[in-house]
Amino acid sequence: MVVRPASMVPMGRGPSGQDHSTGWAERTEDMRRNHGRIVISLAAFSIVGVAAAIGFGGVASSGTAAAATTSGMEHLWVSGFNVSNQNPTTIVATGLFTDAGKLSGPSANKVSLSRGGFFVDSNALQPNFKLNPRTCFFTVIYRGSISLGRGTGAYAGISGTLTVSGSEQGVAMKTQSGKCLEGSSPALGVTGLIKADGNVKLRP
Repeated sequence: MVVRPASMVPMGRGPSGQDHSTGWAERTEDMRRNHGRIVISLAAFSIVGVAAAIGFGGVASSGTAAAATTSGMEHLWVSGFNVSNQNPTTIVATGLFTDAGKLSGPSANKVSLSRGGFFVDSNALQPNFKLNPRTCFFTVIYRGSISLGRGTGAYAGISGTLTVSGSEQGVAMKTQSGKCLEGSSPALGVTGLIKADGNVKLRP
């Protein structure tokens, strides 16, 4: 802004008789309006900046929160029982993580999923086996818990204890004398569904 000497500032009426004081008042009012707009704009900019900083509606903020989640409820289902050892072969998981894959090992304790795997400790599992000696139909009701550990890939550092429920049903083979073959002997057929639920942790 150029500051003019007092003798050059138009005040009142000039030699031509024009009233300069009205124009000055109008210019002063214009300056006030412009100043108000600037203040409002700065305030709005500040509000938006604060909102972004604390994560209101921010994709990055929600993504950070999701990435920081390392524990939560997990649900597992196992089925697809093998007639040779009556162990389940298929596992589906959802909750803290969602994936699917296969079970292997003598006790079906090795879990192989699409993004890694882990091992299941079933020492605390309590199966209740019942067999009809006449028909060789059997059922196994599962209660107790399992523990997860020794994770690899996306499941490295996994831990947790899950409560188990479910059952399997099948028909055992018979000897020539009509006795039912139990235990690890092959079955004529076996089916069932076992579920496990509990809190799981994934350490990055």
